[in-house]
Order: sequence, then C-alpha cells, then structure tokens
Amino acid sequence: MIKIARVNAVAVLILALQMVASVASPSKSSGASLLKRGVQAGEAAYDGAVPRRMAYPSVGELLQQPDSISEVDVIVSQALHKQCVDILMRKYSKESALVRTLELNLTKWKLQSATTNVDKQQNQISIVLVYMDGSQQVYTEQLTSHSFGCTVVDTKYAGIMASAQSTIDGLNYDAAPDLVSGPPERDPESFEDYSNAMCDPQYNTSRAFVIYQKGKLVWEKYCTAGVNKDTVQTMDYNGGHSFAAMWPWMRNFEGKFDLDELSYCPEFKQLEKRARNMTARNLLAWRISRPLETAPGAEQSKPKAMYDTEKMLWAVSDRANYAAMVPSSYGAGTTVPLEWRKQPYSSAGTVALLQRELRYTFPEGAQGFSEYAAYPWTHLFSQIGARSFTLEADASGTFVGFQGLHATARDFLKVGALIAQRGKWHGKQILPVEITDRSMKNPFGSDQSFSEGWSTFKMSDVPLLMYMFGDHGAVFIVPELEIAIFDFQNGNNPARTGALVFGHMHAFLKKQALAWTTTTSTTTTSTVITTTSTTTTVSGSTAMATPSTSVVVSSPGASVPTPAVATTLNTTHIHEQLSSAFRIGSAQWMLPLLMFALQTSWQSAK
Repeated sequence: MIKIARVNAVAVLILALQMVASVASPSKSSGASLLKRGVQAGEAAYDGAVPRRMAYPSVGELLQQPDSISEVDVIVSQALHKQCVDILMRKYSKESALVRTLELNLTKWKLQSATTNVDKQQNQISIVLVYMDGSQQVYTEQLTSHSFGCTVVDTKYAGIMASAQSTIDGLNYDAAPDLVSGPPERDPESFEDYSNAMCDPQYNTSRAFVIYQKGKLVWEKYCTAGVNKDTVQTMDYNGGHSFAAMWPWMRNFEGKFDLDELSYCPEFKQLEKRARNMTARNLLAWRISRPLETAPGAEQSKPKAMYDTEKMLWAVSDRANYAAMVPSSYGAGTTVPLEWRKQPYSSAGTVALLQRELRYTFPEGAQGFSEYAAYPWTHLFSQIGARSFTLEADASGTFVGFQGLHATARDFLKVGALIAQRGKWHGKQILPVEITDRSMKNPFGSDQSFSEGWSTFKMSDVPLLMYMFGDHGAVFIVPELEIAIFDFQNGNNPARTGALVFGHMHAFLKKQALAWTTTTSTTTTSTVITTTSTTTTVSGSTAMATPSTSVVVSSPGASVPTPAVATTLNTTHIHEQLSSAFRIGSAQWMLPLLMFALQTSWQSAK
C-alpha cells in the first residue's frame, strides 16, 4: 500500500493592487450595449436553441450530476492529477511524487487501503481504494499527450486529441525569430538589486526569475538548485486564465469570433443565455451571472471538496457542460451572483465555457476539432518559437484554461513580450493590439481594474501595470516601459510576496522609469547573456498563495488608446479584496498582508 501524503493548505493572498475609488461608484463605461438582444444571423425568430454542433449536449442536458461526485472522489482525483503531472509529465520518481499529494484519512472514510499504480506503457496512473466492506473504487488519469497534459480517463473521448497532436508535432518552430538576449541598457544595478531580493536564500521564494525589456531578454536567474532554462514551469491554480484569453482574442482578430454575440452554449435556449448575459466578451470579463460556486474559505459551510468548482476541476470529464448546467439549480444562500452585477467573480467554470465557445468557431467534425485543439500552437507558439508549452485539456478535449499551463520560463516570457509590444513579435502582429489596449484603458469603466483577461494596478511614479497571479508565480507587464517580468515560485510566503511586489519591484520599476526618462543608452549590443543560478534548495513543496482579480464590468467596443491614469495606489477596497480571499481559500495570512499593504500605501502617500 502506498499512503497518500499530506500537502499544506494553500493560503490565498489578495494583494492591494486596485487603483479605483469604490465598487459602488458609477462606472465610466463606454455606454455601449452590454449584450446583443436582437436575432442573430442564421438564428430563428423564435426562442429556440442554437443548433447542436460537434455532438455536444442537447438543451437542458447535464452529463455528470453533482450529487454523483463525493468528497472522496474530489480529494482522490485532485491527488491523482498531481501524481499524473509529476510522474508521467515531469518524469519524477513515483516516491518523490507521492510526497506532494494530499492525505486521505483511511479511518474517516472507512478504508482498508489506498494504493497508487503507474502504467507507463499506457500513460495512465490510478488510485485504488479498498473499503472496510471489501468493495473497491478505482480512479484513473491519463497523460493524453505531451501537449495536452493529464486528465481523467473517459473511454467516450478516447483518441480525440491524436490528430491535433500530430499537427503540433509537425510544426516548424525554428522558422520564427527567437528571443534576443542582451544586457540591460540602463541602470543595470537596479536589475541586480531586484534579482538579489527575488532570489534571497533566506526566504527561498522564487525558483525562476526572467525579465524582458525593449526587444530583449535582459535578465534570467534561476534561484533553486536543479532549475534551469530547460525546466518546465507552471503557475498552477489560477495561473492560466490571462493566457487562455489570448486564443479567443486571436480568433476575433481573424474575424471568425464575434465576442458580442450570444454564446452558442447548446444546453441553453436563447432566453437563458440573455438572462446570464452570456457572450464571449462577458465570459472573458468574468461577469456572466450564475457562475459555478467556489469555496469561500473562512465562510464556507461545507468541505472545500464539496463545492462545484472543485468537483468540476478534478472529477468531471466535460467541464463546460458542468459549468453551464449546474448553476441553474442555485437558489438563495449561494455565494455566487444569481443576477448580473458589476463586480466580477473569479471562476474556473466561466473560463471553461469560454474555451468551448472558441471551439464552436471551427468547422464541425473531426477536422474542425483538430484545428481547434492545435490552434494555440499553429497561430501563436510556433510563431514565436515557444515549443515547450503544454495546455491541459479536459477529457472532452476542451482547454482547461484556468490552470494547467506548463512551459519553460523563456517560453512564458515570449508570450509576455508580445503583450508588452502590443501583440508584435519582431515587427509581425501576432496578437491583436486590443489585448493590451483594452487592459490599459479599461472599457468597462475607470473604476475597474479587471478587463478582458488581465488585471491592472498603479503604483506611484510607475506606469500602469498588467498582472496575473497563480499559485506558483506571477507575471507583471508594463507596456509603457516595454517590460515583462515572470516570477515562478517555490512556496507559500504571502508576507514576502507583498514585500517583493510593493517594495523591491516597485523600487526597480521606479528606477527604470526614471532611467528611460533622463538618461541615454549606454549600450545597444545584443549578446547572449549568462544564465545565473544559486544553490538554494526547496524544503518541502507548498504552493504560493493566489490573489484574485479585482472588479470588472463588461463592455463591447473598438480598440482604445493608452490612457493617462492616477499616480497612487488606492487602498479603499482592501477590505473587499480580503473578503474575496476568504471566499476562495485560507485566511491565516490576511491580517499580516493587510497591515503591510496599508503601511506601504501610507508610506507612498507621505
């Protein structure tokens, strides 16, 4: 028997990153219609459902009932997924991988044993539970492929990703210009100071730390022994949604995805879609009504594993179907908005729905599905030479999006460089400029920090930042300075993360803003920089805390210019952000972080 060991609970971190006055204050939005309410092209004039596409569920059809998924199912399935990623994807030993998984209390669940079996020939891993009464339950995950990662085994969908994987394997990644390396051109000491803080062995926070600036990889440091430029990184939980928002934007850029039309969502009639404000733009912005319920942390009334988001993430084959149908049964007392509201609700289910809507923009049938599944590689990764990406997909073949993105630090940085350069790679427009512009000047109102996939915040003497946090790291992009910063982290130290963001990163960006305003370039030579590393080791494997994004209001509209914005960080909504933190995780670190954020803001205002 192999006992499933314990991993510490993730403390969720909400940083004071909001630049707004009050959620209750009126939004200065574009004033455009939030939702098309007329008959769409090709839609019948009656209130019927959009025709079924690619054999997806019928109106009102829920493929997997919430009541059929137990707390044990979720606990074991989550542990199993982590084992599949570690053993089959990352090639860790079975023994070392089991140290990272969750504990299963055999006595509580009346179990005799829990055993992990690995079948590397079939690329499958299973956990077998034997109960006291002699009955057994077997849970199995598979490594679908090196591009699509691990998911639950469902024979109904066997082999559906094979054609797309063949397409991906046949792409030429060497044809694209690579990321140029070179030393920082101005104030190199500020990079050294920032890097030393990030890799301080006293805290052992960061494992990999890379910076892009003005066309070059200017800083690359690996802080943990055994981690290097070839190590595949992940930001894990909540660490994918901003990147996954790019594929719908790219499809829109091609003229093949109208973000403001009602969603196809085959489970619903048009009336239900209108009631939920269900358009791709509102899915991007996390502002449809009735999202999946997420564990609210300190306020939760049942075990975390019994909330629908956890069930969907770990134990459901078709996540978009689950995310669409399950909230229909919600009533008073749930923690999610049943009607539209201005404040966004971070939701893995909403991301799944968006990723499936992208799927509907491709032709029906196997060939159309293969084009969808290979799309991020054919239209983005191969265009920038980013060959290391894995995007996890659920058993039905829909991208997960919310989490499950894996790549080297350099390949992640290439995507960040695109955002910093308003979608261009060596002069070629790869991503639409709207991804950057509509984040920098939020079309949902000046009192909003979350736009259509990315959040923003403002610190004194530094241009507006775009950011995303995941459990295992963060990305910060400053388009005005053409800077992208990626930090991949080892563990959970919210106080240190706050100090790095509001202290060391703030100081670094202030120095760079000043340097590019008042000095001239000292060098323009593009050379290969030396990759540095330290000998810090990882003690344990705990996850970084996850700040949620701030409020959002959806809006359609054309591209917008980069704005002039406020110059100080506002702390009006720190209490509301802390409330959001309590809804999605443990609150043990909230008070120290609140104290730190308030102190930092007070010092900035002096």
